[in-house]
Amino acid sequence: MSKPVARTISRIARSASRASLALAGLMALAACATTSPTSTSIALGPRVDAPTGLQVFCVATPEACGEHSSRSQLEQTDGSISTPATGGGANAPDMTDIKIAAPAGVYSKSILASAAPATVEPDILAEARTVQPARNDAKRLEATPELFAQLARVNRVINGRIRWVPDEENYGLSEYWVMPLRENRAPVGDCEDFALEKRAMLLEAGLPQEALALATAHSNATGMHAVLIVRTSAGDFVLDNTSPWVRGWDQTGYTWLTMQASADVLDWRRIS
Repeated sequence: MSKPVARTISRIARSASRASLALAGLMALAACATTSPTSTSIALGPRVDAPTGLQVFCVATPEACGEHSSRSQLEQTDGSISTPATGGGANAPDMTDIKIAAPAGVYSKSILASAAPATVEPDILAEARTVQPARNDAKRLEATPELFAQLARVNRVINGRIRWVPDEENYGLSEYWVMPLRENRAPVGDCEDFALEKRAMLLEAGLPQEALALATAHSNATGMHAVLIVRTSAGDFVLDNTSPWVRGWDQTGYTWLTMQASADVLDWRRIS
């Protein structure tokens, strides 16, 4: 066999090998796209108070907390918000003097009045509705590729629309829960604000309140952290402002602390 012919055959063989590898990669991606990830379910322990900032948020914005939200733990005879005995963290602001009538005016030291307001464009909401939610079995959604595609879109959209700024820098407070996009604030916020916006977007897309849960965790990278958990038949998954991926709660490396336990946004339990 002549050298030119041998070189030609060698090139054809290499091309065929690369094509085979590319095809194998495409087949692997296709397999991933048609299967759903797996996780485990979070085990809950004793009841604890909801985070202090969330309690204030529900008083100031009751419509965002839903019809199932319990107000009993928030109200005292003098009309003030009770200071939680547990939850909220050691650095939670003292709520004793906060009045239900005007929590925002008392609680906020700075509202960034000079910043341009942000709104949620209709196309963002339309994007979240492009995939209809799967049937909910009690408190868990059926784990399907379509569901996880929807969760990934919402996670990506909200992470891209809000710039992370800590509450200390933004408001001069250690904890302040808001929905900056829906409250026409500047598009900046802390981890809990991302979680609230994702919850609202998924509710607008038709997912049930029973399948969505706010949760707190800790890691060396994030410090005290808040995320949104989605309960599925394949386990509990995290929508996190620190990651573009929808991950199983047991795949994050976080030390988990507390979590919303039911459709009531103020019904919290310690994570076992």
